[in-house]
Amino acid sequence: MRYCHIIDKTIGPKGDYVYQVEIEFSYGPDIKPYDPEKTMNRRFIDSNVPRRAIKFIEKPYVDDEHLPNAFRHPIQFPEHLVPEVWKNSKVKPEKL
Repeated sequence: MRYCHIIDKTIGPKGDYVYQVEIEFSYGPDIKPYDPEKTMNRRFIDSNVPRRAIKFIEKPYVDDEHLPNAFRHPIQFPEHLVPEVWKNSKVKPEKL
């Protein structure tokens, strides 16, 4: 698995999305943002990459649950809905 920067997205011949990506070969803090001014001998661009070959990952702490005004409330439900085996801490999980 390698980091890549999405450059373009088009509809392929089969009707699915295909991407043009720049593959990043560095790791960790060495990863730089996409720079179209980078010389071509320092870039590896691949075209017609199918959607199934790409895994989109959220940057840490940017999804909705980390918004300062996100709704947070303890979830409560009646005690009779909790199975008895969950309430007994002496029962080992393999015996459930």
